[in-house]
Amino acid sequence: MNRIHALDALRGLLLVLMTINHLVWISGGNTFLQYFTLQPLGQVGAAEGFIFISGLLAGLIYSADKYSNKQVVSKAVHRAWTIYCYHIICLLLVLAVAWIAISIYPSARDVYQTSMPNFFQAPEHASWLSLLLLNRPAYFDILPLYIIFMLVLPAVIIAFRRGYGWLALAVSVALWLSSSWFTQTSLTGLYQSVSPALGISVGYFDPWAWQLLFMMGAAIGYGKRQQSINWYASNVPVWIALIVVAAIFITHHGVFLSMGIHQGVLYQFADKPELGWLRILNLLLWVYLLGFVISRWPNALNIPGLRLLGRHSLQVFAWQTLLIFIVAPYLQQLGDSGSYTLWLILLTCTLFIAAFIHQQWQNKQREKVQQTTPNLA
Repeated sequence: MNRIHALDALRGLLLVLMTINHLVWISGGNTFLQYFTLQPLGQVGAAEGFIFISGLLAGLIYSADKYSNKQVVSKAVHRAWTIYCYHIICLLLVLAVAWIAISIYPSARDVYQTSMPNFFQAPEHASWLSLLLLNRPAYFDILPLYIIFMLVLPAVIIAFRRGYGWLALAVSVALWLSSSWFTQTSLTGLYQSVSPALGISVGYFDPWAWQLLFMMGAAIGYGKRQQSINWYASNVPVWIALIVVAAIFITHHGVFLSMGIHQGVLYQFADKPELGWLRILNLLLWVYLLGFVISRWPNALNIPGLRLLGRHSLQVFAWQTLLIFIVAPYLQQLGDSGSYTLWLILLTCTLFIAAFIHQQWQNKQREKVQQTTPNLA
């Protein structure tokens, strides 16, 4: 099956949106760009779409018939290990960046202490807890989620292959429904037994809830691989989805403020950390509509620059994580200046440099393999 370039482009776009939002949040600035980057389409954001597409691609790739169940396990574990290495390397680099920045500019301590508090209160304990993924600074949420999801993915693929896909999805939905029962406070005893100076810091997203996005994506990816799903046999569901999306969109943007319906009201049903039902519905509707566009016009969303980012999403995401911590103290000083938005755009453009560098490295690796492969002709 050929690579779906539109999905790479969409993932690249979501990386751009997340980077701009992270730069703004970590520096405490304000920009009109967030009108377009922060939930512009309704009660759904870039992170949800990013995880869903990653699950879809994982289900599509790892369910290939050429991979035995044993190979699926091996490949998924290897991928999880790769993501773990990127996560730890990024964390070590961020710690080094923070130490250097504070040494040069002592005022930068406030910025980093807010984003990574445990490393200032109990650095030794925070470090080894981080190795266990039980301590995560701000903006270090996504990769640990991927590690967990990739380790579970083989069981999901095998379940689908054996006709128990319904059971895998039922378990996923049950975990989502019960996710509010698993709170971070349950880790208080563990943290306090390690060090009373530690605060609970395991991330913004509830993994018990957010696994549902990845698993739904994986299920659709598996169905696409088996060509067992025809979502667009009729245009009627497309029109219904479009009407519902439009209703959520205009409500999200304040059309019914006079009736007391605003984003705060919607958020009661679209909680982000716990993944409220309205957030899931909003995402699935957009997925359905974008899938329709891709099926009818395959090249409509195929944007080369964004496609490049999506193809190298792990490396690009790792770079943006490092980038926001490098520039945070300096961006904070520009928060009220006219150049703040310009700097956000310029810094975000460095994502393309990271993707290009990794693309060139991959090309060189392929050339080496070709040169060392015996000519059997």
